[in-house]
Amino acid sequence: MTQIDNYLDDLDLTSDQDMDSFKQLVIADIKGSISEEEKIYLLNNLSLWNYNLQVLRRDMELQLSCQKSKIKMQTANFDEMSDEEKAQTKIFVNDQHKWRMSALKFLSNIERKALYVKMLLTNA
Repeated sequence: MTQIDNYLDDLDLTSDQDMDSFKQLVIADIKGSISEEEKIYLLNNLSLWNYNLQVLRRDMELQLSCQKSKIKMQTANFDEMSDEEKAQTKIFVNDQHKWRMSALKFLSNIERKALYVKMLLTNA
């Protein structure tokens, strides 16, 4: 039995800390950076994997919505800003758009993974 097996076997999925550890494993999977042993652990916990994917999807959708509102609030009085404030606002908006592109890609990966897990659950 490997060290990761021992760790995963010791997880108590009723505790917040261990649920967070499982969520971090799901995030690592979405990013494509987990081992085969960790993948097997996810496959043995399909319902919990699916639950975490749905929670992550909703969290990302909320973040995207909040970021959109931040941009609107930041640019609401753009015409009345000084040149320096306008320059800072443009940098802020540009950074937000870059973040949004990354967030949308991550959201797409979450949705792709969720479809895969739903398929596995249907066939189980």
